[in-house]
Amino acid sequence: MVSPVLKYIERLAESAGSAVYTAFFAERDNQGIEMKSDASPITVADRRVHDYLIEQIGKDFGIPLICEEGGVGKRSGEPDELWFCIDEVDGTFALTAGIPTSMPMIALMGGSQPLICAMYDPFLKRLYSAERGKGAHCNGKPLRTEGALGRKIVGISMWPKRDGGGGSANMLIEPLPEVSNLLHRKGWEIINVGANGYMGTLVAAGRISASIFPGPALHDSAPLSLLV
Repeated sequence: MVSPVLKYIERLAESAGSAVYTAFFAERDNQGIEMKSDASPITVADRRVHDYLIEQIGKDFGIPLICEEGGVGKRSGEPDELWFCIDEVDGTFALTAGIPTSMPMIALMGGSQPLICAMYDPFLKRLYSAERGKGAHCNGKPLRTEGALGRKIVGISMWPKRDGGGGSANMLIEPLPEVSNLLHRKGWEIINVGANGYMGTLVAAGRISASIFPGPALHDSAPLSLLV
């Protein structure tokens, strides 16, 4: 049985995903793109989803929200503290480039561990969700990581080197060309769809074997760690 909290987070993800879909198609010529201090983009979709989730979760839960674009409340640091970890639009680079792989990612955390997560691909209408100890699902069907089409496929997220405030990210990005070459020599096929979350869902569904993402932020990995 799906818990009421999981159903609630799934509905949030679907509503947020609809905003991403609208921005991709109806607002593609007016995405309001600005560059943040770390040289990454923020768009109308990021702001709209952020405001929506802050309002809804703040009203219904009243616990801290830590989002990529800012948060509400302050964590106590207690080991079992409940809080939300959110990436409003994972794959903003893809969104601005016209690649339909962006999606919201939401996780309810218990201390440092994700308890429930949901992410919604509005382009293929795929709702991914998981609850700790109860497995992961896509549109209600169980996900299995085995398979990978019988091929060695790995997704690697890469972006231009950041000169503005992205020192730690630059250090993580710099080894990737060497890693890519090594994998290629070992017979791996490499893809990059411009969105870490999307590639994580491919791993969870057994479509690719692994995904490499050179980012230290929790909102980029917490929901996926429970899904996979």
